[in-house]
Amino acid sequence: MPVNVGESDQLNPMSTKLGRMQDTPGRKAEIYQAAERLFSRQGYHATTMRHLAAALGIEGGSLYSHITGKYELLRTIVLRASEQFREAAREVLAAGGRPSEQLHALMQRHVAIVVESIDRAVIYHHEWQHLEDEDRALLK
Repeated sequence: MPVNVGESDQLNPMSTKLGRMQDTPGRKAEIYQAAERLFSRQGYHATTMRHLAAALGIEGGSLYSHITGKYELLRTIVLRASEQFREAAREVLAAGGRPSEQLHALMQRHVAIVVESIDRAVIYHHEWQHLEDEDRALLK
């Protein structure tokens, strides 16, 4: 199942427990894009919610009407990237072909995803270790 920004509530059980306010999908997408840029360049731990709010030109507290916290962003970004790579692999393998052709196609798709979403790919490859164990298990 592809992971979309609007599905982050399904990925984060805390979000429904906390009863967040409804927000516009456009604003949430902006938040995720800014988080991807900052986490990719500064790292997850070095990025604060204040950094994120400043990048968006909003007050820090305003973020919490859209997300439960920084961890929700990391979790959703990493799971979204994982799903992109998995979906590409499923499609290549379903198409069949010789193993050498499949390997070549897998490498091409992997590189295409990295080029298309470089910030997300950097986070996936470098920041996944900050996920909690139960979320990390979803990557296997």
